Amino acid sequence: MYRSEGEVKWALGMRLGRGRSPRTISISHETFAYPISARFSLTDTAPVMTPLTPNTHHSAADFPTTESEKAEMATSPCRESVGALAWVALGTRHDIALATNSLTCVGHNPGHIHWGATRRVLRYLKGTKG
Repeated sequence: MYRSEGEVKWALGMRLGRGRSPRTISISHETFAYPISARFSLTDTAPVMTPLTPNTHHSAADFPTTESEKAEMATSPCRESVGALAWVALGTRHDIALATNSLTCVGHNPGHIHWGATRRVLRYLKGTKG
């Protein structure tokens, strides 16, 4: 037997809203998406207007080459932040999907360029309320 506990307001970290008279449903990752920049220490950075810089192409040429760079990137939160962005892009923020997808393609071996691009997407997300 199904027992209703009332209207669903939250599911999987997303806020759900329902407008009965206009017959609309809204989904928001706001409480998950906006604190991401604080989680990755980007609270003092200025927001940007676009998630990608023009003519950005991530490739294997951007992977770390020296051992010191590999060790440094192994401790960076680049992979964790790309994963968080992927969850937000999949659910509610399709405007960051292209940028996030390009970063997931190089996520197995991120370099400084990839971490900079990830920070840019986070800064874009911080400056929007989509």
